[in-house]
Amino acid sequence: MVFHLSGDLSPEFKPREVLDALITDRKNDRREVPPGDREEHRFKMQDWGEFSEIELVRTIPEVGAKLYKLGNEVRLNIVATPKEPGIVHTVVRVGAGLLDMPGNEPALKEFGLQTLFSSGTTHYRPEELRNIIGEQFLRFDFDVADYDAFTFRGTTQRDEMSALLGLVTEFLQRPKFGTYVHRNEKMKAAMSRASNSMGMQEGLRELTDYLFEGDVRFTWGTMVDYLGLSSVDVRKWLGKPLSQGYVEVTIVGDVDEAKALEAVKQTLGTLSKRETEKTTRIKPKPVKLTAHPGFKRIEFVGERHLAAVVGLWPVTEKLSTRDRAALYLLSKVLELHVREKVRNELGLAYSPTAIYENYDGFEEFSMVRAMIDCSADETSRIARLVEDIANEISRKGVGEGEFVGARGILSSRIRRAWFENGFLMDQLIRAQERPETVEEIIALKNGLVDEITREEVDAWAKKILTRRNSRTAAIVPKQFVGIFQTD
Repeated sequence: MVFHLSGDLSPEFKPREVLDALITDRKNDRREVPPGDREEHRFKMQDWGEFSEIELVRTIPEVGAKLYKLGNEVRLNIVATPKEPGIVHTVVRVGAGLLDMPGNEPALKEFGLQTLFSSGTTHYRPEELRNIIGEQFLRFDFDVADYDAFTFRGTTQRDEMSALLGLVTEFLQRPKFGTYVHRNEKMKAAMSRASNSMGMQEGLRELTDYLFEGDVRFTWGTMVDYLGLSSVDVRKWLGKPLSQGYVEVTIVGDVDEAKALEAVKQTLGTLSKRETEKTTRIKPKPVKLTAHPGFKRIEFVGERHLAAVVGLWPVTEKLSTRDRAALYLLSKVLELHVREKVRNELGLAYSPTAIYENYDGFEEFSMVRAMIDCSADETSRIARLVEDIANEISRKGVGEGEFVGARGILSSRIRRAWFENGFLMDQLIRAQERPETVEEIIALKNGLVDEITREEVDAWAKKILTRRNSRTAAIVPKQFVGIFQTD
């Protein structure tokens, strides 16, 4: 045994005295405190009423998926796979998410969802729900990270899948939005935002506000927005979609298909009739970058030696799966160029990256984004370099060697990804909402990436990596003198 003592020890402290006391104490009978009985918190299935029958709609043998529809119009996609023994992943997508978000309440997406989560359900108080989630599930979240739906996400052991589906049913049967709970969540959100008003994260929030100024689906709320949001606002946004909206469930994992069908039937199958397709109260407004092409310097308080450069190239048209694959390849080529120039040649960054971001639900908007961590003193120089590199690729096109290399990297990643349950889940979560995605899944599985040509990637480079479509930003710390900020 090792004993470590620290703190306000007196100068006369004698380690030998401690050892003598311990030796004496160990000669006596050991004093044991028997552990008390631990109360387990388990979800108990409720009698929600009559359940709907299930019919098979389609099979996708290429990925081992089966698509079902329940009598109440709830849709279900299942892939039974032993890739993660004993583990099941479940996603329940409801309604239209940010597509149906009011146009003047950015705080809704930031903490409005938590009002539902913390209001409890018909059969469970909030603290009981927290205990059940913490003890019985490996993961359970509710968010709008998909943009186009309110999404419950859960990961459980195989025997707990029914409990997770039951918990989601609790929220959807009769959604609750407590006024006092909402006030508490409002206070917690305001305190959290205030405590995180410094650092790189605040700089990234300012960048988002700069890019999407006025679009509350993406921008961040102010303290005024927080204080002005009421539980009535939350109910107006969430109430109807959760109680009546389109529902699509996807289950991927080590699960017995017959048991999964029975579990869904006895839980989500008892919901009242749902919408047969996704609807919104108003036509969603197209996404548009309000930031003009060019450079922007954004300053934040804190992290003196931490800075970043971001490059952005929006794509404003409807894309096919083949188009998206070509843009993924283009982003990888851009990353290779930035890495070679900025890191390898000049040593100005550690790990430059470039990715293609697809904004699900917004069919005519997506973006290529580059991110470079660097010294604050070098941000302006690196921003110019990034724009120059992109423009050069736009003018000269992609070299044959780098194209083959990038395509090989992406193709290899996708082949491996089919063995990952998370990737399967992402591919299938809209399989019945948007049936055309099934053909895209099959094409991707059959090697679509290997069919992309260099000419296709060049065409996209010429279209989007130009200077007139380029936006760069330096996110840097403000200068300090002691604890006081200089002008």
